[in-house]
Amino acid sequence: MVINRSVDYAVAGIIHLATLPPGAVEPVEEIARSRDLPGHAFAAVVRRLARAGLVFTQRGTGGGVSLARDPSEISMRDVVEAVEGPIRLVREGGSNGATSFTRPVWERVERAILAELDAANLAEMAREASPNRAAAHP
Repeated sequence: MVINRSVDYAVAGIIHLATLPPGAVEPVEEIARSRDLPGHAFAAVVRRLARAGLVFTQRGTGGGVSLARDPSEISMRDVVEAVEGPIRLVREGGSNGATSFTRPVWERVERAILAELDAANLAEMAREASPNRAAAHP
């Protein structure tokens, strides 16, 4: 399993927003430039994050993107699922190729992955990404 580039872009961009003062709005182009992301691809990711209610977007002069919730309330799972949809290793109601004796293993792996993604929140990740930055949220 490999995390795709869209998820990488979403994580990089939303962590950038989490390092800004609360309510700060930053142009999409500036975030993409500062994180070395392709602008068109990052803009598409921002639309997905906005549809999921993780960011607000504002058009026009002074427009850009800002976090819609406190960074401590946004998990890595929220970001991944906003971009990729629900994280599933085993289909509900179907075998997904899993036999009756392997299905429990895949279900445990899925629960472990989801627990780790739920535990990783944006505020913590922003502190780790920029420990010397005073604007990072507590």
